This record gives sequence, C-alpha cells and structure tokens, in this order.
Amino acid sequence: MKARVYAVYDGDDCLFVGNTCEVARYLERSVNSLYSSISHYKKKHDGKTGEMPIVFHGRKTLARIEE
Repeated sequence: MKARVYAVYDGDDCLFVGNTCEVARYLERSVNSLYSSISHYKKKHDGKTGEMPIVFHGRKTLARIEE
C-alpha cells in the first residue's frame, strides 16, 4: 500500500497536478511515512482505494491511496 500524491494546493491555487514533479515525489515519501493515518483511512473506508486530504507544511495535499 502506498499514497500517490496527485495534486498540491497553496490555498485555493493549484501548484501542480500529476506525478512528474520532484516536489510530488518528496511529498509522496512524506505521505507514505504516515502509515498509521493511511491505514486508519483505509479501515474507515472498508479498504477501498480513495483520496485522503492532508495538510503538509501548510499546503493542502490530496493523496490517492493505492494497493
């Protein structure tokens, strides 16, 4: 299981979408370190793949949970 970051926002302004940016890779590593949060999210949603909004260094980040 891992989190794939696919959009990062600064306020309501989207900084980037997709997974080609180095910042996205850095955020992914950081998000993946939040294993307990991801596990809790998956249990809460019956193990389904979905989206998990988080705040990372003051920026709203959407992480897609993948198997």
